[in-house]
Amino acid sequence: KVLLQCLELKPESALIWADLANLMMVSRRFEEAVFPLQRASEIDKELLHPWVTSVRAQDLLRRKKLQEAEKLLLQGLEVRPSAWHLLNRLGALRLKLKDWNQALVIAEDLINQPFAGWQSRGYLIRGQALFGLERYDECIPAFLECTKLRPDMDTWTWLSARSVLRAGKYDILASFLD
Repeated sequence: KVLLQCLELKPESALIWADLANLMMVSRRFEEAVFPLQRASEIDKELLHPWVTSVRAQDLLRRKKLQEAEKLLLQGLEVRPSAWHLLNRLGALRLKLKDWNQALVIAEDLINQPFAGWQSRGYLIRGQALFGLERYDECIPAFLECTKLRPDMDTWTWLSARSVLRAGKYDILASFLD
């Protein structure tokens, strides 16, 4: 309701349209997200707003259009090379594609950002990429750093522990949970 009121005041705001689309997608109301996504895209043709580009890529990823999402994210990063939303989304895509080494590069970019929220995402991507490379002993410190920076994100602790458990590294899992 608040976003709709904001749109009444600023109907040409790509950011508000993207927020509305994101809310619809998070609420699993995908059909309702179509129009706000289209409006955000029309308004932000130059990819000047990383959040708008990120939400558009999120929709493409949800629809399993990985190449289109990658192209959009890379275009957005050409315009804004250090856009954290885009780096995070591209890191997640690299993990999905099992492109572990590129995911590590993106993780380092996020870790070097000034905010703990983005740093923790960088550590999470680093841990998952190291896990994918079967460098299990190295992934644990990354996961620990991630959860230290954002202890409020219980999901990340669970994802980290699950990754180690899947590898059958019970000795590492025990040290992680300590």
